[in-house]
Amino acid sequence: MLKVYSDNGKFDQVLVVFDYIKCNGIEIDGMTTVHLLALKRADQVDPSIDFLYRMLESNVEVSEYSLSVVVAGLCSNGEIERSRELVEEMVDRGTELSTITFNTMLDACSKIWNFVELDLILGLMEKEGLGYDIHTCRILINGFTSFGKVKEAESLIKEMHDKGLKVETHLYNLLIMLINGCCRACLMFDEMTERNVNQNADTHLAVISGLCKNGEMEKAMKYCNELQNKGIEGGCNVQYLD
Repeated sequence: MLKVYSDNGKFDQVLVVFDYIKCNGIEIDGMTTVHLLALKRADQVDPSIDFLYRMLESNVEVSEYSLSVVVAGLCSNGEIERSRELVEEMVDRGTELSTITFNTMLDACSKIWNFVELDLILGLMEKEGLGYDIHTCRILINGFTSFGKVKEAESLIKEMHDKGLKVETHLYNLLIMLINGCCRACLMFDEMTERNVNQNADTHLAVISGLCKNGEMEKAMKYCNELQNKGIEGGCNVQYLD
């Protein structure tokens, strides 16, 4: 009944069923998450928070999955600060979290360049003893590079290598396209080789573009020829250098 009412948007009836379940000592298990997902699909943010508190008041365990559904709904509506405050409260209540919930909030921050909230969320992660996983790093580097924070992105790539995390080619590409100074771009290109990170057509073209803008056509042709010799798809078009 709870699932049927949820799926059909009869949210008031869900509350009636929930109260019946609680009063009769019926085990709820994961049925509550079904309702939270239905509320998220219907963009019912406040009702989802109210239901979360109803679960707590009824001594129903709030899993990370249930919390992450509500957090995702808040973030989708741009209410990142509110989502962080909710997470902080749930942590204080004893809910154990992984990077999954935090990555949802970090992704929302990076997309709108809200670095104030981003720093607060990273601080909360550190407080909970959670390190960055590869998804965290990807989110942060995308956010830093889209805003032009070259030093922050470069530092994080170094940290990924130090921790043994795989650095994907496109993360280097994002950084190379932003670097001011063709020498640094070439050094970054060489670093990829040293660290066994594959260079693709976008990598070569990012370096070539920087060299061309700096008037270093001979070096640009060197990278263009290397691209063609490697047979990488999307090879250099000579007109690109004109």
